[in-house]
Amino acid sequence: MENKQGLLSVIIPVYNAEKYLREAVDSILSQEGLPFEIILVDDGSKDNSGAICDALEKENACVHVIHQQNAGSLRARVNGAKNAKGDYIMYVDADDLLYKGAFLHISEDLNDDADMYIYNYDMEEVGGKKINVIKIMDNDAPTIFSGDQKKQVAKAFMKGWMNTVCATVFKKHLITDNPFLRLDVKLTNGEDRLQKMFCIINSNKIKYVPYSFYHYRYIEGSQGENLRKGKFSKYIYEQFCATWEIERNNYNALGFNDKEIKEYDLKKLNRISATFQSACDNNQLSKEQIIELVNLLSKDTFFNELVLACDVEKARKLLKKSVKLIKNNKAKALIRYWKMVKFVRKIKYGKNK
Repeated sequence: MENKQGLLSVIIPVYNAEKYLREAVDSILSQEGLPFEIILVDDGSKDNSGAICDALEKENACVHVIHQQNAGSLRARVNGAKNAKGDYIMYVDADDLLYKGAFLHISEDLNDDADMYIYNYDMEEVGGKKINVIKIMDNDAPTIFSGDQKKQVAKAFMKGWMNTVCATVFKKHLITDNPFLRLDVKLTNGEDRLQKMFCIINSNKIKYVPYSFYHYRYIEGSQGENLRKGKFSKYIYEQFCATWEIERNNYNALGFNDKEIKEYDLKKLNRISATFQSACDNNQLSKEQIIELVNLLSKDTFFNELVLACDVEKARKLLKKSVKLIKNNKAKALIRYWKMVKFVRKIKYGKNK
């Protein structure tokens, strides 16, 4: 079936991606079935990426390049969207690639005139030794969600596999009119997730397609890989809490009731504790860093809010004692802290299991 919706703008933020950039662009240039343009946004790369971008533009009429001072992937995506001519926008990371036939499949899907098209994607482990298909939702067939049905998409979003803006096709207005882009906040962790959240909120019609055409690479040393390996720091913690606060302010807009809001807050708390515990178990933090982070956790307003509604109060009491013990340099401090951590990790859906 031929698509009549017009041009697709594929935006690629580029930063020090000389190793994979050409492969990523070639995987798009080989696509058929849909008119497209490629916008490469060089985010102040320090390697040869900028020169590769310029060469690709000279070689291909559909490739356009924007050079900007380093401002992060979010600003690069925004800059690309502002210059996009397409009716639809799709993001591709400079170290990822699309499989053959992707645009033929997308072309057929666009006839449903949805605001968003969400696809599965293939995710490789570090080093590419194994590839897993990330199934975004439980549906086995293409499904359209509109009106109150969008809550099903929001629930899938909260599970965490929909964090990326890749493997998704958006109507352009969802990106250029995204409220998140007007927030006075600078984030380097979780900005993809927040962009996706506001797109879900402002979509009237979403189509989920259980089909994978996107190959997501794990790059050694990337921020995403650091989190998946359990690395933790004050900076990561503060970034995590900043994104969490924005999410919490929009739970109602996603359609969640009070019980569901509590469930998702506890999942977030569990993730913070689990990541911190992993970092300590792997000896990734010094004693000084542990003291600093435990102090931050003990003062966090999210703990204060959660204790009003659930048994995390017990965990908080343990945490307070841990802080006191650590300040007095007593060896039992971490033992007591891990009791708190294990307690928090057992909390799920507001209950102890």
